[in-house]
Amino acid sequence: MVLKSSDIDNSEHDPIASARTVKLVDALGNDIDVSNPLPVDTELTLDGNLIIDNVSIFATDISDSTSTSFSLVNSLGHQFVQPGVIDGRSKEYEDTSFVTGDSPVVHDVNTDLARNAVTGYITCDGPGNILVEFSNDGLNYGGQHTMKVEDTINFEHLNVDKIRITWVSNSAYRIFVV
Repeated sequence: MVLKSSDIDNSEHDPIASARTVKLVDALGNDIDVSNPLPVDTELTLDGNLIIDNVSIFATDISDSTSTSFSLVNSLGHQFVQPGVIDGRSKEYEDTSFVTGDSPVVHDVNTDLARNAVTGYITCDGPGNILVEFSNDGLNYGGQHTMKVEDTINFEHLNVDKIRITWVSNSAYRIFVV
């Protein structure tokens, strides 16, 4: 995705009075429909930085160009992967005989993929139940989700650092993450 600046009037150098419009286009130059408001907070700073929900898109002298390219970076300046694009690495975890002595087991997705997972699934192959918890930071976990035989949790756009599986009764499971 490329952001283009257009219709920028910096004659008064007043960020409120100046008309600033940012148009989104894809990599082929096609306009991206933004007729509905994007679900993020945005702000164009006086120095030409467009801030989107704690993510900055840096540009130099935005007022002098009508086709300035931008790159998504975090506060440390590390470039984000293009939205909708995932690195090609994947990982599968499987235990065909998950018993009490194996519990709990923590699958460190971030270490295995060198980043957090964003999509995948967990399937309980039974015959017993398991408890599943997700962590986005590797330290804190959300709620426990009980999975029964043939249950599957599909997740997409979920920030997963670690997955903890806890024994309830003898079972088996498969996990796939990207």
